[in-house]
Amino acid sequence: MPPSGKLPVVGGGSSANSNSAGFAIDANGSTAWSTTTGVAESSAYVWFDLGATQNLGSVLWQFNPSGFADSMEIHVYDGANWKKVATVGNAPALDWRTLNVSAPARYVLFNFTNPAAGQYLGYLAEVMFWGTAGATSTTASSDTTASDSVAAGTPEAPAGASAATPMASPVVGTSDAGVELAVTTPPPGTPEAISVTPAGTPKVSGPTVTVAASSATASPTPPSTVTSTPTTAPPATATATATPTVTPAVLANAAPVAAAGADQVAEDIDGDGIEPVVLDGSASVDPEGTIASYQWLDEAGVVIATEESPQVALTVGSYTLTLLVADDAGATASDEITIEVRPAATIPAAAATLLDVSGAEIGSTTFVTGADGAVSVRVALQGLSEGAHGIHLHETGACDPASGGPFASAGGHINPAGVSHGGHAGDLGNITTDVNGWAEFERVLSGVTLAQLLDEDGATLVIHADSDDGVSEPEGNSGARIACGVLGEVSLDTVVTLNAAVETQRAAVQAAALATSEALTLEDGDGDGLANGDEVSVYGTDPLIPDTDGDGVTDGDEVLVYATDPLNLTSHP
Repeated sequence: MPPSGKLPVVGGGSSANSNSAGFAIDANGSTAWSTTTGVAESSAYVWFDLGATQNLGSVLWQFNPSGFADSMEIHVYDGANWKKVATVGNAPALDWRTLNVSAPARYVLFNFTNPAAGQYLGYLAEVMFWGTAGATSTTASSDTTASDSVAAGTPEAPAGASAATPMASPVVGTSDAGVELAVTTPPPGTPEAISVTPAGTPKVSGPTVTVAASSATASPTPPSTVTSTPTTAPPATATATATPTVTPAVLANAAPVAAAGADQVAEDIDGDGIEPVVLDGSASVDPEGTIASYQWLDEAGVVIATEESPQVALTVGSYTLTLLVADDAGATASDEITIEVRPAATIPAAAATLLDVSGAEIGSTTFVTGADGAVSVRVALQGLSEGAHGIHLHETGACDPASGGPFASAGGHINPAGVSHGGHAGDLGNITTDVNGWAEFERVLSGVTLAQLLDEDGATLVIHADSDDGVSEPEGNSGARIACGVLGEVSLDTVVTLNAAVETQRAAVQAAALATSEALTLEDGDGDGLANGDEVSVYGTDPLIPDTDGDGVTDGDEVLVYATDPLNLTSHP
């Protein structure tokens, strides 16, 4: 019998969407045959032609990297039929695995299936076939599938092999480099159930493999037992007849995918002409790794931000921004986003009814946006104690007199600038109530618009029991909240109506105060039985009443001054 040695490989091929079979016989464990698209293939295969039917004694292989051969079938063709001789799986990178076959074979095919739906298949780094030239008959036996059917070993590397290092992750490519394999003609036959393509003869890169179905004819199978890898290394002289031409695979890098997010519409809420906008590139991905850099560019190509999701300040207008991403291999991708920053919506007017903690109505307030965009506020109320009371705009449109304390539901002061008390946009100072309980207040707001006040959570006007000192945090030491009103948008006609009602109320308060004062202190000087305003004419020329207002006449103006001073009245004759 001829001596056993390494059998030459004279040709081969592989399924579509995979690189050259030559990578598996180039004596370089750092290159490998694999699929290349990065799309989970259901199966893929690679085959090798021994040139003639040989006495195949063993099949040796190694992976680099490991983890891409969850299920690998080994098939041999004896010149008449294909036979699956083993089903094996993953092994450590660059660990030689050996299957003892003892069967006649012309072709050896490695078929990979993908039960875990992995992104790539194969990474068959090197294969070797050992046996003797010429075929001998064998007795068929069952397919080898047991986990101990393949022996691990470290045979001597073939002559000309280069050192290789196990790879932690695949190097993906489509280069058809590797050993140049001769074009051979595979045997004819009927396709067997090797799942490569949906039906028919599988398409290959290189010569076509035609796989025949099993028949009644005895097919070569491995022996029932599998021996371990021989401790004697294969002869160094047993090299492939084809001289290896090793060309490292130039592997294609899959480009990243840029995602700039959905188009945006923003509103310049505070009316200052600038609005902060948050960009979002977090959906950008690199199918093989991570995004190494982000660049956001304006229409002129100027970089305005370099973070994944930055906040940028944009003036009122329309913009088309470009997100440019790059992966760690330098490949780039871009995506665009359109952003429109609109001017603040102009709300013409707002108003609120002021209620005390008992729910009684004590006044009203109106807000009007002027032609220059400034907001004027007017407040009128009746019924509070005499003196100054803190008056503030609060950030929440709710006036609950009980929950958490009187009107605590109104929240804190409106303070978009985040400054100390006294500088809040909601700090309006004090409103002063006179001796009759009447108070009026007018002011132009600073740093806030009606659009801001009437946002989603609204706003309130709150009156406090004490005066605001303009310094103390958080509310100027102004005491309890004693009145509250929720702002709501109204028409300018409504504001006119409300202001007219204030005028009427003011007149009524003044008349009531005058009548009360006269009734308490004036004598019935005209004999009509009433101490009322008629007495003004009597006292108007009385020299005993001083001209306190300096108008040269002791007239009705002095009535209110002396109405509560009985000395002035008793001195009258």
